[in-house]
Amino acid sequence: MNIVILTGAGISAESGLATFTGTGGLWNGHRIEDVCTPDALERNPDAVCAFYDERKSEAVSAEPNPAHIALAELERYWQETAKGEFLLVTQNVDDLHERGGSKNLVHMHGLLNSAFCMECGWQGPRHGRLEGNRECPTCERDALRPDIVLFGEAPRHLRQIEAALEQCDLFVAIGTSGTVYPAAGFVEIAKAHGAEAHQFNTRLTDDSQHFDKCYVGEAGQTLPKWVTEMIGDKHLGWNLTPEQKAGFIREMEECGAHVTFYCEDMVRYLTNIGLDAEEMPDGSLRLYEQTIKPTQPEWGVPGIYAPAVLTAAIEAHGLDLKTEMLGRGFGHRDRLKQLRKEWCSSKI
Repeated sequence: MNIVILTGAGISAESGLATFTGTGGLWNGHRIEDVCTPDALERNPDAVCAFYDERKSEAVSAEPNPAHIALAELERYWQETAKGEFLLVTQNVDDLHERGGSKNLVHMHGLLNSAFCMECGWQGPRHGRLEGNRECPTCERDALRPDIVLFGEAPRHLRQIEAALEQCDLFVAIGTSGTVYPAAGFVEIAKAHGAEAHQFNTRLTDDSQHFDKCYVGEAGQTLPKWVTEMIGDKHLGWNLTPEQKAGFIREMEECGAHVTFYCEDMVRYLTNIGLDAEEMPDGSLRLYEQTIKPTQPEWGVPGIYAPAVLTAAIEAHGLDLKTEMLGRGFGHRDRLKQLRKEWCSSKI
């Protein structure tokens, strides 16, 4: 079964990002024609860059919510079990889907943390501010602009999206009003080619009539339940090899339970055995789709506790490993013993 997912501003709003429409939206206090159009970019590029610099700053401070994580888990399950094709299409310009673990996705309206040159066509990551700093790294002209689709410009990846819609068996729209074209027409394309359609939104919309099923509520609550139903309550875990499982248990044993580690050190331990880990800008540890915050010990500097990493592994694999041992060290060793037993049963 081929799946196409469309996400809109609603899914990012649940992570604290303001939407472009409605009370409190991004445009309050800004005239659209001053910051979101090609004419505005030509008249006052620094003002446009400053506007999107602020949006970028807000997005960096936001975190993926359960809906982002659920979609990443569904994608991973679909790929690992060869269920069919999976494409995530987002109208959002933040990178919360990527940070939530999604891989196969396209941004219709561009990305805040990217820029491109209007002179030579260079395009690439740009994490700093663009206002007053628009020099292109290739042609050295002051011609960089936000890599965002402005009003009046064509959305991106439409051929790829339409091809996927024509081949999909299930179309899912999440957190989108269904009023802005061409995205508003995606459900009709999918339905015309025989797909079933599901909608997730905080309320019914004008185009709800086109969907076979409508789930009303916050996506962070309704979507994880739906994904669980789709994958049969299965936890893929981290898809580790026997050697990686053995290496993980060994590293957790050596780290112990009483010392916090600098995040960069824990990342090194985990990546050395082939796990997907990185240090986030706030000092947190991203381990696959999970985020482990630094802990402040009774003395010393904040860092990453091995028991927290172990908990992430246990939760990711859907295991219920509890301990009645008193003391952090005894409990840590007992849960490692249980994990070894669980993983050994699958020939680690």
